[in-house]
Amino acid sequence: MSPTELADVLEHARSRTEALLEPLDDDELTRQVSPLQSPLVWDLAHIGYFEELWLLRNSAGREPLSAESDELY
Repeated sequence: MSPTELADVLEHARSRTEALLEPLDDDELTRQVSPLQSPLVWDLAHIGYFEELWLLRNSAGREPLSAESDELY
């Protein structure tokens, strides 16, 4: 897959994720509804972190945007 195709696929996935979460307010995004699940905002942070790790660092050889996040995620 070319970088342009990959960017298009990621943009589509991001748009779909945003559309699914758009009706939720901050309280709903940060609420932990079950002891077995993290709040939705935590999942969004994971998505962003791994996009940065896999695409920018591993594929493009860029420096970390926030190296202290490596231990967190």
